[in-house]
Amino acid sequence: MIAAQLDATPAARCASAALTAGSSNDVAAWRGVLGLAIEHQLPLYAVDALEHLAVISVGAGRGVEALRLFGTAEALRDETGYRWRFPSERLQVEQAWDRAADLAGDATSTHLAEGRSVPWRKAATSV
Repeated sequence: MIAAQLDATPAARCASAALTAGSSNDVAAWRGVLGLAIEHQLPLYAVDALEHLAVISVGAGRGVEALRLFGTAEALRDETGYRWRFPSERLQVEQAWDRAADLAGDATSTHLAEGRSVPWRKAATSV
């Protein structure tokens, strides 16, 4: 009974969706996590989803999009104080960040600032 109740909570559903998205690295799955985060006011899951979507964007050669997503995630981290990442995620984000900056060149800070200025709920609906 307790397990069934736990599984029904929005945070548990979002955690489960994030685990599924992380194992598949699927854009649609991460968008689903964002949707749950918006619906249930769970910004920490939004941070993770935004960063993972940025990593995927870099892999597809979309450095500008990635930097904007990183900027939004960074602003939300600042707002919430959420700094934790798995070491493998930290490395993945750092490498993607560097690659996105290489792709964007001198415009890197501009694109990050654009992302930081977009409210996370709005950014989530545009990916």
